[in-house]
Amino acid sequence: DYDIYHLSLHPDDFFLFGSGSGDESGDADIAPVFEKRVDWSHETASLVEKCILIPASSVKGALAHRTAFHHNKRLNRYVDDNSALAADSNEAVLHLFGGTEGDSLKRGNVLLSDVFGKANPQTKLINHVSIDRFTGGAIDGALFSEQAVFGKGDSYELDILVYKAPDIEPQHLLAFEDALKDLVAGMLPLGGGASRGNGFFSGNVTKNGKQI
Repeated sequence: DYDIYHLSLHPDDFFLFGSGSGDESGDADIAPVFEKRVDWSHETASLVEKCILIPASSVKGALAHRTAFHHNKRLNRYVDDNSALAADSNEAVLHLFGGTEGDSLKRGNVLLSDVFGKANPQTKLINHVSIDRFTGGAIDGALFSEQAVFGKGDSYELDILVYKAPDIEPQHLLAFEDALKDLVAGMLPLGGGASRGNGFFSGNVTKNGKQI
């Protein structure tokens, strides 16, 4: 009853899925989210601390908005003439990812899980500052630092199940697959700080075992 998409993602360099707060040491204003997980690879299960977490909600949100873009593009609907439909009212997004507004209140047909990575990953503290264009100095209160994860050389595997609902049209799936292709081609960043170069991945995607 499902189409199964498998993504193999390789970070270009840094990525950051924020925890919503700074790190414990107080050095970073923005810190990545880590989770505990149970390791079942040995006879006795053990709890592994500080594992990388890629939240399913972050991936889902990015894919939903890019699916809306590609669906509008396929139907020649553009922002310039006010014909493009945003994600919360786009037909492809509503049928695939569900909706929360008025008559469009419905569950989604795209299912995916959080992805756990290795424990205690390599991170880097990156300092940022906003420059006053008139004085050339730092803007008061605009100095901040982020702790990004360095993931180059790592691989993250993600399965996405899409229920074969009767109201999902072929053009909806094509727009969704275009979004997946953007993701593995490094054209759809994930996580926070994309404008600062974070969150770009490369890789490949298969549908029911076949490359797309």
